Amino acid sequence: PQPGRRARPRATPGQPGTIFLSNAYNGLQVLSQSPTGVVLSAVSSVNLDFSDTLNPASVTVSNFTLLTPAGVLAASNLSATVTGPYSVQLNFPTQSLNGTYTVEVATSLADMFGASLTQPYSGTFTVLLPVISGTITGTNGLGVAGVSVQSGDGLITGTTDSNGNYSVSAPVGWSGIVTPSFGSSVFVPPSLSYTNVTSSLTNQNYLAVATIAPGLTTSL
Repeated sequence: PQPGRRARPRATPGQPGTIFLSNAYNGLQVLSQSPTGVVLSAVSSVNLDFSDTLNPASVTVSNFTLLTPAGVLAASNLSATVTGPYSVQLNFPTQSLNGTYTVEVATSLADMFGASLTQPYSGTFTVLLPVISGTITGTNGLGVAGVSVQSGDGLITGTTDSNGNYSVSAPVGWSGIVTPSFGSSVFVPPSLSYTNVTSSLTNQNYLAVATIAPGLTTSL
């Protein structure tokens, strides 16, 4: 060898053996999703596990879609995080509306070797929470629209529709107080208390009574 260079080792013949070539690779696929099935709580993320190491550059919100019972959630409300070599967490605002949700993944998602998802993925889960519902009427017997209905802990929030009806979801086992509010109106009852809610409750009604603030006069 030339001065300053290390001598290369000589090649030696390999030992007898078997080379196994497999064509069983089925391409990049989604192997599992969590949650699935019926979910008894609000959901703010979905975890997806894949069959091969993901290319982080391909994990963008443009490759994911969340269909809710109220329609497609805007992409601006989604974020996708690579949580491991084979896994992604799709995050979104907490979803508590009862019904079926669908997660879709586009084929442009790719592994580290550039192989794309073999086919579009679609997976579902169903949120099934107890529902507290009722009607808020005025002293004239008509429904009052736009009344805010919420709990002190912020877990329950809703607004009456044009007929004074409201419907809000509660976490299974929830305990707390629900209070309506609307301008200067007072309500009968002023609030309703709940303990360990495990099933839907109907006819949780209120009467809204308008109040008139006393006039102030001054004299010099």
